[in-house]
Amino acid sequence: MALQILNKNWQMKQAGQDGIRKPARVPGTVYTDLLRNGDMEDPFWKDNEIRALPLMEEDYEYETCFDLDRDLMGQDRILLRFDGLDTIAEIWLNERYIVSDGKLMGTQTANYFSDIYPIDCAVLSANA
Repeated sequence: MALQILNKNWQMKQAGQDGIRKPARVPGTVYTDLLRNGDMEDPFWKDNEIRALPLMEEDYEYETCFDLDRDLMGQDRILLRFDGLDTIAEIWLNERYIVSDGKLMGTQTANYFSDIYPIDCAVLSANA
């Protein structure tokens, strides 16, 4: 069995905004990324929690670009496994909707058929 871990090169931005994508860590959380990127002050300091509340009402998009490992390219189908999704989310691969059950909790899987993998770069997106 071949395995490729997609935890590198992730970027995030507020959904529906044309803003610049900022670095993100996967696994991780939206709030940790907002804090790390300077878009939110420490919510545990003084009354910063009140200022962070509006950020919790927004949706965020995460995206990474990756090259499929050669070991996986010859497979008829590939299983994508998502560990730790903790919210309502939609997952897209190369602009093709692949999974959402409305309450993605814990581990989720999706079949990824080899006819849609690109030669150069696959784009995996999560909207939460």
